[in-house]
Amino acid sequence: MDGPPSLGRVLLAGLVAVTHVVIVTEPAGHAFQGVGRLEETMTEVRDGFEQSTPQLLALLINRGKRTAEAAFREQELRESYGPLVLEGIVPERTAVADAASAGLPIHAMKSPGASAVTVVLDALWAQLDARLRKPAPTPAATPCS
Repeated sequence: MDGPPSLGRVLLAGLVAVTHVVIVTEPAGHAFQGVGRLEETMTEVRDGFEQSTPQLLALLINRGKRTAEAAFREQELRESYGPLVLEGIVPERTAVADAASAGLPIHAMKSPGASAVTVVLDALWAQLDARLRKPAPTPAATPCS
């Protein structure tokens, strides 16, 4: 499920329905604050509905740029969220906008920019798939009286 980048009712309803969340964020200061607010909202959903979900599965960095600011913000995310941040950053390329305008998946586009994005997306998907395939923890055994 893809949710809007706001903390409104549509996103709240989505958080109640899902088990795992992948936060897609940009390497920018305002986005870092948004990640924190979304985490708080996830906690409120778990507490308010007395459930163990949603759980944060991963952070995915999107629209990566080759700037000092972007590098600083990426490091900030990695220091704060550690292994939750997926390895690899989706680069900002016009091919992504071109694919969206054409109503096509980026994998269908034939350009160097599209190829660069698809390589990163495939690697990110492999990481997410591996995380989702991990077996659920076994509940602790309760001693019998």
